[in-house]
Amino acid sequence: LGDVYKRQRLTRLDIIALKNAFDKAKIPGRGRILVLCADHVADLLVQDQKFAAQYYDYESGAISRLYGFEVYEFDECPYFNTSTKKKLAYGAVPTATDRQSSVAFSLKRTMKANGSTKTYLQDAANNPTTQENLFSMRTYTLCLPKKAEGLGAIVSAPKPAAPAQGSNG
Repeated sequence: LGDVYKRQRLTRLDIIALKNAFDKAKIPGRGRILVLCADHVADLLVQDQKFAAQYYDYESGAISRLYGFEVYEFDECPYFNTSTKKKLAYGAVPTATDRQSSVAFSLKRTMKANGSTKTYLQDAANNPTTQENLFSMRTYTLCLPKKAEGLGAIVSAPKPAAPAQGSNG
């Protein structure tokens, strides 16, 4: 939790501000997705009893719906530099001024392309110890925005420095 003390926490007001920005940009209400990073999920769990009670739906895998967004959690959300607001390249090593973000997008403004599916089968005859067939599949999928709209990110700002103690003017 050391990082929590170096950044401002996410609140429901931040998600409402994101909803308002999507509304003003006329992003369709249906199909809005919000993907929270682990820090932001922890922020909401600590601050908001209602969110904590609705945290996880075991049937759908969704955390809950918040203000028109379907909400999910993902551990590998992108990092942004808090000073420049630029997204770090995938695989870049974050520095002290970088924070993991939560991202939002509209399904109406994105596309998905599935590649071919490769199947693997290990026959029981090749597995004499357990005498079981092993079957697995692999499909690579590419997901991209159709155009640069309907995308957003919430990046926690650094915590403001504490005021100096001891001077009374």
